[in-house]
Amino acid sequence: MTKFTAELTGASQVPPADSAATGTVEVTLDTEAKTVASVVTTEGLSGEPTACHIHGPAAATESAGPVIDAMATMEGSAPITDEQITVLTGG
Repeated sequence: MTKFTAELTGASQVPPADSAATGTVEVTLDTEAKTVASVVTTEGLSGEPTACHIHGPAAATESAGPVIDAMATMEGSAPITDEQITVLTGG
């Protein structure tokens, strides 16, 4: 299993968003079971979170569309394809 952690801030959005909200996402990739699981924690949102997804690869100044959009809740797991595993592990 491979684990990823990311800090979520408005400044890390593309384009940057003026938001005091913050969060953390912990993603666990199981390449044998072909699943991806995530746990998202947030602080300072103006309302309840509505979605959680992982975007595809892009340069630091660009935005890419979601490639894994199966976790409408802030904690869950979803199946993942070989192509998505390659994208996720490729940086």
